[in-house]
Amino acid sequence: MVVAIAGATGSLGQFVTAAFLNTPFRGSFQEVRILTRNPDTPIVQEFQKAGATVIKVDFTSKERLEAALKDVTIVVDVLGGKGDSNQQKDLLLDVISGLDSVKYYIPSEFGIDTRQVQFKDPKIEWNLKIKREKKARDLGKFRVISFITGLFLEITFGPWLGFDVQNQVFTAVEKTDVPFSLTSKVDIGLAVASIASLAVKGAGKEIPDHVIISGITTTTKLAAELFSKHGSLPQDTESAEKPSIIQKIADSVTPHHSHHQSIKVETIPLESFKAELDKPPEISMLAWLRFLISDGKLDFGSDNHNKLVNPNSVWKFTTLEEYIKSVNGRPFCNDFVPDTRTAMEQIQAKIGLPELTPGHFTADVGQTAEIPKIGTDQTSLP
Repeated sequence: MVVAIAGATGSLGQFVTAAFLNTPFRGSFQEVRILTRNPDTPIVQEFQKAGATVIKVDFTSKERLEAALKDVTIVVDVLGGKGDSNQQKDLLLDVISGLDSVKYYIPSEFGIDTRQVQFKDPKIEWNLKIKREKKARDLGKFRVISFITGLFLEITFGPWLGFDVQNQVFTAVEKTDVPFSLTSKVDIGLAVASIASLAVKGAGKEIPDHVIISGITTTTKLAAELFSKHGSLPQDTESAEKPSIIQKIADSVTPHHSHHQSIKVETIPLESFKAELDKPPEISMLAWLRFLISDGKLDFGSDNHNKLVNPNSVWKFTTLEEYIKSVNGRPFCNDFVPDTRTAMEQIQAKIGLPELTPGHFTADVGQTAEIPKIGTDQTSLP
């Protein structure tokens, strides 16, 4: 069985790719094929070293996509949302609809449950996803498996969603105690690889059309409490004075408590917030996420498929406490220090594996394939 990943090096795609390239899922696939515009980047080379077949492809060329997807069984679309990505996603679907080898298609969903909401603006990203998913299902040529993951943990706690750690205030729309779900990109990657592995092992009937996962379920109020408990005050290493001996003794008796940040929780009336929903899509999408949180439409804590994707607890879903501690409680602040580990390193750490070495698998791996030049079109996207 061959899996092809479009968008394999993107913000989410790199974690999906890394999960496919590590045990326990790598052995389920004869070949893990990644489609990329630029095969010379460090991340692509790392994937190739781990056993991926790397194919340079132009996502605007139907002919090149057809060649790149030859004999593929599962297509995973994790193309990003920038530029003309929607046209590329549409073309990708058009191509796989003409390939008899494709049995499973995982569309670029990942996030909210679009079945529960309606958006007026036809140009908003979610409406384009809804339209594409419906088209894929109506074809009836292959199984379509969509992933509903809630918010992405690593990009949630910033002021754009009302979680302003820098100014120590979390702002919710109307209510602060409504549960909502988040999942780390590492966990999403592992979940996708797990479901694909189940599919090729003949367990496709057990897999629902919409796979719901919820790594974390919290509320605005609870999140503020956890950030206050586990987060630290801003660190200014240049101006900070060295603690006195008396201060050191005091800290040894009541360690760190005085250094914790204190997150305030505020609310915005729903009626005054609704105007944000009618703004242009690039603005209104963030407003819609905040509204969906307050409306309970992002709560997948009790109705999910966590046990299906991780039946034997191969890995442990990242908790909010773990995330807060990993960023010192300061995500997207002036003193924020991001995780510099690669996706491969983070996946391997999550499932407790040593770094894989080339030649670990018996299948022909580590290839780089250049799609033959077709006609006069030599275009390659940057």
